[in-house]
Amino acid sequence: MTTDRNKRIKSIGNFLSTYNSDLNYIRQFQNFKSDRLTTADYLKKSTGTFYQFLIEFRVMRNVKKEKVGELLTETKTWIAGSAAINVDKFARHLCDRGLTHEKIMTSLSSKISFLNDPWTIFPFDNLAKKSLGQRTNIYSDYIPRMEKFKKENLDFAIETFESMKTYLNDIESSYKNDLRDLETIRLNRFIDKLLWTGVKSED
Repeated sequence: MTTDRNKRIKSIGNFLSTYNSDLNYIRQFQNFKSDRLTTADYLKKSTGTFYQFLIEFRVMRNVKKEKVGELLTETKTWIAGSAAINVDKFARHLCDRGLTHEKIMTSLSSKISFLNDPWTIFPFDNLAKKSLGQRTNIYSDYIPRMEKFKKENLDFAIETFESMKTYLNDIESSYKNDLRDLETIRLNRFIDKLLWTGVKSED
């Protein structure tokens, strides 16, 4: 078995094992965004909360622990503005607000932005950068690389989804009334898992 094929198989397992929790994180954030979930409840240390998301997506260390509540407040204000999907600008804003150890934490801002707009934003971290051969820590540099990688792997994703249709239907059935365009979210999460397991972009 080739290294690339082994990584692709691993990515399928990672996707299936995390897809339900990813959808739950997205739904919880959308509920918070729409005031269907209070700030106090969303900050609890329990399944699907903002606090748990920061831990599971490995960005808790990027923010001062005593500032998590303030981070959530800043996030809600930010996503209501005109620059809601500008990941780089959001990262600078969080730094300017003194929430991220005086450093620009693009991974943190991308992962929070992903919760707000999982149809457009991809989580950005060192694993994804390595897979795409990116050296900079700038999200706007990442977008064209990601789009190219997504196109290269679209047929593989469609083929994979067809083979696991029953499982996807079971997982997505709990979210169809709460999240729009699950097909795009599904594709984006799968592409992210390909990158996370080290599948490389074509030359």
